[in-house]
Amino acid sequence: MMEVPVDGPEEDGSLGRPLRRAGAAAGTGSLKEMIKRQRPDSENESPDLNFVYADADTVEVEISELYSYTENDEFHTNRTVGEEEIEAHMKCPWRDATENVQRHFVQLLLNRLELACTEKRIRAVRAMLYLVQGVFGECTDEKEQQYVAQKNAYLIVSEGGFAQLVELLVMELGLAQSLDNSVTKKPAITLSDNVNTRLCCSILYSIVEYMRVPMARVTEEEVELRRQFILELGQPVNNNPCLAVICFDSLVQFCSAVMPPFPIRKLVLLLWKTVLVSLGGLQAQAERMQESRGKASLAKAQYPTEVVPPVPDESMPIGHEMPVRNHPAGLKARKGDVEAFVNQARAKYVGFVMEQADVTTLAGLPQPIKDSISVMKQHVYQSLGEYQTEKEERLVENKLTQPIVELETVHEPTEDLYAAMLPHLPQYMIALLKILLAAATTVKAKSDSINILVDILPEEMPTTVVQSMKLGIDVNRHKEVIIKATSSLLLLLLKHTKVNHIFQFEYLSQHLVFANCIPLILKFFNQNISAFVSVKNSINDLDFPRFLFTEVTELTAESLEAAGDKPFCWRNLFSCINLLRILQKLVKWKHSRTMMLVVFKSSPILKRAMKVRHPMLQLYILKLLKLQARYLGKIWRKSNMKVLAAIYHRVRHRLNDDWAFGNDLDARPWDFQAEEVALRSRVEQFNVRRYGEGTEEEAGGTSDIMSDLLQKVDNNPISCMGQTVSLPQHFKDNYEGWLKAEVYRVSSFLPDLDETGLLVKGSLSPESDKSSPWNWVKDQS
Repeated sequence: MMEVPVDGPEEDGSLGRPLRRAGAAAGTGSLKEMIKRQRPDSENESPDLNFVYADADTVEVEISELYSYTENDEFHTNRTVGEEEIEAHMKCPWRDATENVQRHFVQLLLNRLELACTEKRIRAVRAMLYLVQGVFGECTDEKEQQYVAQKNAYLIVSEGGFAQLVELLVMELGLAQSLDNSVTKKPAITLSDNVNTRLCCSILYSIVEYMRVPMARVTEEEVELRRQFILELGQPVNNNPCLAVICFDSLVQFCSAVMPPFPIRKLVLLLWKTVLVSLGGLQAQAERMQESRGKASLAKAQYPTEVVPPVPDESMPIGHEMPVRNHPAGLKARKGDVEAFVNQARAKYVGFVMEQADVTTLAGLPQPIKDSISVMKQHVYQSLGEYQTEKEERLVENKLTQPIVELETVHEPTEDLYAAMLPHLPQYMIALLKILLAAATTVKAKSDSINILVDILPEEMPTTVVQSMKLGIDVNRHKEVIIKATSSLLLLLLKHTKVNHIFQFEYLSQHLVFANCIPLILKFFNQNISAFVSVKNSINDLDFPRFLFTEVTELTAESLEAAGDKPFCWRNLFSCINLLRILQKLVKWKHSRTMMLVVFKSSPILKRAMKVRHPMLQLYILKLLKLQARYLGKIWRKSNMKVLAAIYHRVRHRLNDDWAFGNDLDARPWDFQAEEVALRSRVEQFNVRRYGEGTEEEAGGTSDIMSDLLQKVDNNPISCMGQTVSLPQHFKDNYEGWLKAEVYRVSSFLPDLDETGLLVKGSLSPESDKSSPWNWVKDQS
């Protein structure tokens, strides 16, 4: 199990009041600190960030982040090979050829992907990569190159090339794993050790990314092709599993003790975009949520639509008041909150508590209490997860009487992906967190940590200062891209599984918690987040495809240190928001995990991140602070009144929620371990019931007899007659006797009745009929 040490900062590292100095030095120092608090420092004041959260950045940026600056020399190799192949087989430039000639050339390259000769196969792969790179040798600017690249991606998919490329990737990964013993003995693994796998990953990623965003000018055939591609992306490829599972398996192999030289950055990016395209983004997840709530006869979910300004920082004067406005999110109350309130009021005013929850009988309660209950009932909101949990509990309590609701005949992408991941899901989560741990900038490298720089280090190390600075920027950019892809992938899995079924989400989140995901995220935020968001680890003149169409000036130390025009880095702010959302989803409504935030001293870490002035990032920080506010004590609440005011101002309120007071905490001893164990037991029962033998070992050996009883009985004669029945060998040898007894000598096993309707004695015995098959079986025995 992965261990992440978390050392929370001291209180003087937070945004609260600084510690007072003792002795004679307190005079001048305290005066300076008082003046500094009275007059905000304009230099340290961060501006409001004009950042729009989305599923991903623009297509141009996402494609450029696929390649490292060390790979720029390979573009010329791809161009040389591609132009030679085009000239040899097409006899004309690519842009001048007809569509039929282009299709014939693509088919020729796809056929050559199956060659046993490695050199010829790799030439075909480079020529294919040159096509999805937009045949940049024949283009004049970046827009033209992007348009040609997207058209070529559609062309390759229409010719069935995506499945062949997936099979090629599986083969190259297997070859790289078989040769890893000789490669890993080298002093340092470089780009030359994973050329084949990098080329395959680059082609697949480019195709998936160009198919993710519809083209500007598109035909009906291309619209149908894109829709079919998205449907088939999550399906198994011939004898191999789906592409997402292939990438997950390769990550597990990479994080093993052997560590084959896989291009980890490209694999993580390919896995992220595969899941994003097959499952859908934020809009698709919201639509699926509303659809699922409609099927469950629940009210539509209400999402806040108002844009909220950032929370003022700590330098705001004490007398400054926040603007008064309506709250962007409506009030909510859970069914359990109403029941608890009624029971508490009934025990106080009537003197007894009913065993079963009853919120309709309000006899003996004062009128103000009745009005409060009426208001709470008006705002009762049942989440989809609560509905699915109650449904599953009824099914477990009444296994033999409740109807079994099987999966729909039309498989959902989330359901198919979860079923494919289930046998090895714990290993997948540990592998992702290991990669995130290795890429985090705040974690010191250990001797046993994985090497994520295998697909970025050049064969010849830099010898000058400028080359060293360029490589340093490339390494930092490499880590930032991995953090961005990993965080977004985990968030996608959590959001979609929560909509599909709450126990799938709980199973996923439990394994993340068991793998120390919570302290890992807190360790990541235990740094200067403002500096991390504003850092510019990129060289615009070397980004693909800009460096192909512009004359690159000579790089100097001053040009590399020059900052960009934007006040923030899109991918870094995107990663921070994703990690906060993951942390909030893991901790929400889980008291044991909330206590982990308190134990790891997360409040000063989160408060320091509030300096980044973006409303969405600050919103999830306030949500996390609200969850643990009741456990932090009166002194913390007294010294952080501005944080409490921001929570009241920004975060959704729940009726009868005492988050800011922490009443009767000593009277309610939470059994954290029992809570997690009970949840795990229910989740494993769900997995065994729904997916069969895949998780029986984890469930402690659930009885096969009970699993057979829970199977749906097929009473359709057509499907029953179409089933394949295995017959024993002795029956096949003597089937003629069975035909004589059962077919040729027709006998009804009905009892004989006399004229009065009474049974004739002995007519119920099968031995009374001489032609009965019972007698035939008896004779044969």
